[in-house]
Amino acid sequence: MTRVSLEVLKSVGHAITDLPSNFTPHKQIKKVYEARRAMIDSGEGVDWGFAEALAFGTLLVEGNHVRLSGQD
Repeated sequence: MTRVSLEVLKSVGHAITDLPSNFTPHKQIKKVYEARRAMIDSGEGVDWGFAEALAFGTLLVEGNHVRLSGQD
């Protein structure tokens, strides 16, 4: 359960799965982005990595700073 509205989650999900039109991703990367877009559209099957990306995205939308560390 989350306090973030479904509309915000979908907006963030679409934003982070939207690749620039002048960018050609590797076929495996494209497959991941397509799968994640399907997850946000259907609302089902969201994996851990995508859920984490959505969490970071919603924090940014709320005006919070996000800093990742530990893999330096």
